[in-house]
Amino acid sequence: MWIARLECVLCCILFAAPVVEPSVWFGPKNEFLCHCEKNHCNIHGECVHGSKCSRGWFGRTCQYFDILGSFNNQHTLTDGDDKTCLGPNSGNVNLTLGATYPFSSIRLVYQDGMTLSKAPDLVLGCATKTYALNNHIWDYFCEDYVTVNHVELKGKTPHNLCSVYFSGGRNMALKQHAIQSSLYRKCFAHNAVNGEKDNCQLDYTHTSTIDSDPYFEVHFKYPSTIHLVKIYNRKSEPNTRTDIGLRLKDFALKIFDSQQTLTHQHQQSAEVQAIYNIEVRNLEHIEKIRIDSLKTQLDFDKVPMISICEIEVYGDCDHGFWDLDCKKCESCSGSCHKETGQCENECSAGYWGLDCQNKCDEDCANPCHRETGRCEKESIGNHTWFGSRKQYQCNCEDDHCHEDGHCRPGVKCYNGWFGKYCQYVNRQNEQNKQEAVGYTAENAGLVVEHSFLDYIVITGNSQIIHAL
Repeated sequence: MWIARLECVLCCILFAAPVVEPSVWFGPKNEFLCHCEKNHCNIHGECVHGSKCSRGWFGRTCQYFDILGSFNNQHTLTDGDDKTCLGPNSGNVNLTLGATYPFSSIRLVYQDGMTLSKAPDLVLGCATKTYALNNHIWDYFCEDYVTVNHVELKGKTPHNLCSVYFSGGRNMALKQHAIQSSLYRKCFAHNAVNGEKDNCQLDYTHTSTIDSDPYFEVHFKYPSTIHLVKIYNRKSEPNTRTDIGLRLKDFALKIFDSQQTLTHQHQQSAEVQAIYNIEVRNLEHIEKIRIDSLKTQLDFDKVPMISICEIEVYGDCDHGFWDLDCKKCESCSGSCHKETGQCENECSAGYWGLDCQNKCDEDCANPCHRETGRCEKESIGNHTWFGSRKQYQCNCEDDHCHEDGHCRPGVKCYNGWFGKYCQYVNRQNEQNKQEAVGYTAENAGLVVEHSFLDYIVITGNSQIIHAL
């Protein structure tokens, strides 16, 4: 009898469905840190088991630091939940950060199921690139160096807006190659790039007690653009015989590009700090950062020493590269979205899709449409596609559209389409929908032709940037 039971147990062990445990790390070499709730990441870094990004992070794999969410996580727009949205008559929204931060992009997330026929009208006081990730999520990249400490959203009725993310970039130093001039016990250089900033008592770097010219370096495997270096010091214990926090006082941060040219240098000689936030103004093509000791007064040590808990370097891939491993935008005629690979301009000839990875049909006499892959049709006087990037399809009868999308005189929308530009699809009884929610046909459909925001005011270091 017991043999049969043993066979049953072994059978269950051998043939039971494997259980996928939450993973703290993901990627081909486990070099990316999971920022999903309860570490519920799959092998690609996507959140599973109904979890979402932890507070203060966003993106497809939750790798981007959300400045607003870190300080205003009780507000509907900054709670990290894209399913909670502003209701009618929400009024102005004021969001204040606890400090001034450099940011690289803004993401607006509208209610799922809506379709915006054009980008919400944000005109920032910087060179801007706009991407539609899908029909209700829009990214605005600011190519100039901008800092922010206050955000004000103004609008008559900014309803259906669910989330606003201000990206502080992602940590490019994580699991990169770190070296130091010497070693004290087992305090290895890689301890500063392993994501263990909450375990400083046991996990830190330390140069030797006989090294009179110590240094520490991080080398980046991917072409990187950076704007902020955060150095986490070991806990300072004033008035003790050996205040270990003083070992990271009086240092120089040096930043080198791919040609080994020194592009930035910062000297830190103020009082010892728990965290050093060093802004470096969008430096491109960075290959390594280096920390040298500048100590002349040694306090209690015989030689200068460098001891670091953790170092984070925020930025992203260089222009022309995308994804976590900074692949080149191969199929784009220009640059691409750094998270999704979506091309900024047109795809290279013969390709289509947001990331231009799909090949056009060989039977297309003309280039195929960037977003649908459909062959472009010859049209004289009429416009099959319209918009600044020819991204919207004409839904007027017989494709009789003006170049601005209006139907030509005497022409109406195709059956099932309606609205000013025939961009609303009648997927359900519009009359019932209007009676249920009180909307007119023009704004009751799945397409919204404008942002509900009048403008966003972003206040930073002595500058106000208006998004109109």
